Amino acid sequence: MKIFLFGDSLFDNGAYVGNGPTVTASLEAMWSAGVERVARDAHVISSIPYQWEEARRIGLNPAHDAVVVSVSGKDYLNRLHLWMEPCPTIADGLLQIHEILSSFYATYTAMVDEMVARGCRHLVLTTIYPVFDMQRIEYMVTSVPTRVSKTWAVTSPIINLMNSHIRAEAKRVGAKVVDLYHSDIEPNDIVFGIEPGPTASPKIAQAIVKVMRVS
Repeated sequence: MKIFLFGDSLFDNGAYVGNGPTVTASLEAMWSAGVERVARDAHVISSIPYQWEEARRIGLNPAHDAVVVSVSGKDYLNRLHLWMEPCPTIADGLLQIHEILSSFYATYTAMVDEMVARGCRHLVLTTIYPVFDMQRIEYMVTSVPTRVSKTWAVTSPIINLMNSHIRAEAKRVGAKVVDLYHSDIEPNDIVFGIEPGPTASPKIAQAIVKVMRVS
């Protein structure tokens, strides 16, 4: 069974490893049946249909091959500025969180449903791993340094809620989950705040292989 990698920079991390191994190269060394990557850095949930077409062009057999999808991290970052907007009341803030998360839930669910409708029988979803350097990320997104404690107070529970939805979607359609939130990825494995560096690559690959080998 060949593995096809869909999604964002979790799998397309060549720009962040220097001369070290990428996730794809690490996985190829562990999975002899073959690995293909259609994931692209900075891609989001709405990019998955385009990646699917590319995967089909290079030989994806959805009834036989495994499709591993890591997407939603960039969707979160693209909305990071919204989490920090002031609200007149707590109720208004909670309503905004509800609206943003509801949009993510609907978009992610639609992506999973589309994968299943296309005949993907071996679907694997990955959760978002913990964000270790919120100050670096926030500055990259907004160009305004802020207090880490304030940003992290928002980020941590939101990522937990997004991951809960990813796990629920996997259970709903009978997909497997690579739960990177509870993996052995450490702060030193991450570069630029959120990108997987060379030491993260074999850990991510090993997590995928571990899940794939469970019948």
